[in-house]
Amino acid sequence: RFLTNDELPSLNIVILVVGTHGDVLPFVGFAHSLQALGHRVRIASHECHRGLVVSRNIEFYPLAGNPKVLSECMVKTGGSLYGSAKNPKFLASNTRMVKEIIKSTWK
Repeated sequence: RFLTNDELPSLNIVILVVGTHGDVLPFVGFAHSLQALGHRVRIASHECHRGLVVSRNIEFYPLAGNPKVLSECMVKTGGSLYGSAKNPKFLASNTRMVKEIIKSTWK
């Protein structure tokens, strides 16, 4: 049996979005849907997306990393491990960037 909305507890939810404006925007709508159900929602993303998120009355948490650099790397490698293996010159910088993003979630 599924719980009804009235039976669900209120949750604290963090939506982590790494990427561009176009990656963040769909999650803003999702966050509003969750808020309408009574949940507290925060979007964690790059600092350049703060205005987009807070202007829509959603909490924001900053992540490290530059989404433009990340997007360029995804285009060059196809966004896959196989693509990274074929382009090892991007591996060190991509690994460094991912480590920065992960580390920034634990402040």
